[in-house]
Amino acid sequence: MVVIMAAAITVIAGWAAPVGAQSLRFTGFTQVSNGYADLEAGAVYLFADVAAGVDALVSIDFISPGALVSQIDNGGPPPPNEALYEYFQPKVQGAADQDHYADFTISFVDSTTGEAVSVGDLTMAVMDIDGNNQLGDTYERVTLYGLDAYRYEDGAPLADQIISMDPSEVQFESTAAGGPQGISLDPTYAVEADYSDVTSLSFRLGLTGTRSEDQTRLYSLNFYDTPLAYSSPTTVTTPEVSPLALLAVAGLIGARRRRS
Repeated sequence: MVVIMAAAITVIAGWAAPVGAQSLRFTGFTQVSNGYADLEAGAVYLFADVAAGVDALVSIDFISPGALVSQIDNGGPPPPNEALYEYFQPKVQGAADQDHYADFTISFVDSTTGEAVSVGDLTMAVMDIDGNNQLGDTYERVTLYGLDAYRYEDGAPLADQIISMDPSEVQFESTAAGGPQGISLDPTYAVEADYSDVTSLSFRLGLTGTRSEDQTRLYSLNFYDTPLAYSSPTTVTTPEVSPLALLAVAGLIGARRRRS
């Protein structure tokens, strides 16, 4: 095992995913009546019984100009990937030659009372982060918030960028203008993210690159409790910034201001 410390980020090669995290099943939904039209920002969808006694409320928080959410959940394909029916699989469309995205939040509630509940520790895998080179170069881009750690295959065609550590915000972008057809279960194109004491999850699904036409991308989020079968995983932890680190940053900013 190799551990590298840099800028309060820990990179661990060969680290295994935790076992026993909560498993969630997204199988069918109904739109919640709240005054917002289907598939527009503000719309909310109820996925019943994603776990025992727990429902999920999925909200579309924001859609960037020129983008649209064309489907809130694609359901599952025919065999051999029938398990995808239980994944959360929205579709986001982006106009030609622009960066576009949609923001989502999944909130967990008691299926009887409707009160917010925690589903405990949770691992979410974002599957098949790839691209398309048929209409120009298109790359999928995913941003996750509030994660404790994430894993990917060493050498995978993915670029990760830590935007913030407190709270954590990490962006993942495909570096391959192409990839498997449909939703692939190949962990080479997947990122696993770990969360603790989860009552809600927020994330951004989008696309970047040059395109000659509008393009729709299908995203697939897996909440199974079985870790992905990485052959050579690398894990990055995103710890909270310590008070001493915050003081050091504040002092550095103050010194820069005094010099300016």
